Amino acid sequence: MVYSLSYQRLETCKGNIPAFKIINRGDVIIQSYSIEVYDATTGFSETNTSNDFEQRNGCKPFTVVYLLDHGDTGYIYSAPFTYDITGHKMHATITLCSHNWSEGGKCTISAPINFTP
Repeated sequence: MVYSLSYQRLETCKGNIPAFKIINRGDVIIQSYSIEVYDATTGFSETNTSNDFEQRNGCKPFTVVYLLDHGDTGYIYSAPFTYDITGHKMHATITLCSHNWSEGGKCTISAPINFTP
C-alpha cells in the first residue's frame, strides 16, 4: 500500500477526537482501518476501528467513503478522549487494510504520526 497520512484537526463536539486525512497513492484498494492514539502527556490512549473513511462536518458525516481507490481521499478518526488534549504531545499509529476490518487478511501499519492538537 502506498498512501499519505496527515493530522488535520481536533473535533470537539463529542469529546476530543483527532482527525487525520488519508490519500491512497497506490494501486491497492484500502477498505478499513484501526487507529490508536497515545497521549504522551498523560499516558492514556484511545483506539478505534472503521470500515469507512467519512468526512465530518462537525459531528455529522458530510461524505461517507466506503473504500479508497488510487487517488481517493478519506478521513480517519480516533475514539474520543474525554478530556481536553489541546497542547498535548500525541502519537498515532494507524493500521490500513485492503478488506473490511472483521474479515482478516493483509494490513499495513503506518509509521507513528506525532502531532500536537
